[in-house]
Amino acid sequence: MRIATYNVWNENKGIGNRLEQILKEIRNVGADLIALQEITPEFYREHLSNMPEYPYSEFGKYTGEDEGLAILSKYPFTNRTFLHTDRTYMNSCALNVLVNMNSIRISVTDVHLPWNSIKIKEEQIVAIDRFCHEQSALADYFIVLGDFNCGINSSVHRFMTGEQTIYGSEAKPYWYEVSSVYAAIKGQSLLPTLDCINNPRWKGKDATYAPENFDRIYVMDVRNGYRFDRVELFGTEVNPENNLCASDHYGVMADIEFLKMSKVIFLDIDGVLNSGFWNEKHQKEISDGALIDKEKIRLLAGLCAKTDARIILHSGWRFWFDEGGTPLRSEAGRLVSLLAQEGLKISGMTPDLTTEEIRKTKKFSLVKADEILLWLKNHPETGGWVVLDDLVLHNETVAGHQVKPDAEVGLTLENILEAERILEQKWDAGLWDCNRESGRLTAVGR
Repeated sequence: MRIATYNVWNENKGIGNRLEQILKEIRNVGADLIALQEITPEFYREHLSNMPEYPYSEFGKYTGEDEGLAILSKYPFTNRTFLHTDRTYMNSCALNVLVNMNSIRISVTDVHLPWNSIKIKEEQIVAIDRFCHEQSALADYFIVLGDFNCGINSSVHRFMTGEQTIYGSEAKPYWYEVSSVYAAIKGQSLLPTLDCINNPRWKGKDATYAPENFDRIYVMDVRNGYRFDRVELFGTEVNPENNLCASDHYGVMADIEFLKMSKVIFLDIDGVLNSGFWNEKHQKEISDGALIDKEKIRLLAGLCAKTDARIILHSGWRFWFDEGGTPLRSEAGRLVSLLAQEGLKISGMTPDLTTEEIRKTKKFSLVKADEILLWLKNHPETGGWVVLDDLVLHNETVAGHQVKPDAEVGLTLENILEAERILEQKWDAGLWDCNRESGRLTAVGR
């Protein structure tokens, strides 16, 4: 999805002969969604709201001013909130829409912080961040973008990126700033969007601003990740007829891929899908190679259906399969068949870190946690994860994600509800704890 932000410069003496320039820049950037600042009601009504490229649009006008914010989109909105009219959010200069892009739910907030008060900027950014976090149940991804009227050394930027608090508040989860992250990954310089040296709007004037990166795009650090494929400035072209760029600001566009993080159940078998009680009552089935309680399979199927999680086998049973997942023993084949009857399958297996001594003594619990964490390291697309195992696995990170059935009883409905809660935690830090660097790089660049 291509996202863009652009302050179009509402200045009467320049707006007339720049109008076609502005529209040309908006069309040429080809964004799927573009957030605009300093938009007059007339400009929105007569031009922006009628652009065939953007069938969906919203506009919010500031009280007592002849301008406001606009968002144009190729995808439909499911909700709209103009924070400027809400004292709960400090009457912030911000317009939020909830976007539905092919069933992906995205919260987008267009921002234009005031230029003349750092106090008000700080108050508003805290309120905007709070508003976004209050939407946690309504969206999978969160974007805040616009003209922040301050650079990347400001308290506003440091607050958003988790480097400082403001009035005792912190952005948690924090945000990634797309341009600076992309520039760092690519080994490039961060280019200014308010360029008082090269933009003709400022040339020859008594400008006291140093070039700054005022216009930015932030994405929240959510369990589902992002990949930034391209980040560029636009609006840098000078029109020979008026010797001006379309605006005094350059725009920023970013191609963002929204990564749908998968949920995973690390499944043990003995003591989970069977039990001491069941084994005592089903000696004939055990002698026939069944070894599995069908009722436990049904409970597991309910968990998978509710959370859309896939199964990764981390039991000693995985040694009864070849590397491609084909059963090598009748017991393994029976397991596959019973799972299939409930619409389930084994999607993978944890790596084998056992030694000959561990296999001989069957003390698999000594390495199970390491096997799980290694699998997670090799699969950074994983979001929520839970471990179903009746054994103590000797690792704090894994323990925070483990549901431990009683081996004499096996999997219960209470276990399933606990596993569901772990998988559905909105801000699951477990993967970042065990693989933060790998996960973060996957979230921000190839």
